[in-house]
Amino acid sequence: MTHTDTLNTLSALRTALIERTEPTADLAERTATVLTGAHARHLAGVADRHEARAADLYERIATHLGPRPIAAAAYVLAAQCAFLAADYRRTA
Repeated sequence: MTHTDTLNTLSALRTALIERTEPTADLAERTATVLTGAHARHLAGVADRHEARAADLYERIATHLGPRPIAAAAYVLAAQCAFLAADYRRTA
């Protein structure tokens, strides 16, 4: 994934977060690619001041990814966002 592709994916995630739209299968696949790359740490930054909604978004993305191992990484990211939102029950 090129740097531009990564930035476009992060931008699409932020847009889905702010507009509260359902992530597409394409966005889920692009997010999976970022999760496996060197820029995965930037995914949590997408949540900036919207951590609870980001937890929802990343859970829905994990659902799109199905039983593949990368879905677990998306669930971990959702748990991290829930923790940042002080939703400890959901984090668990």
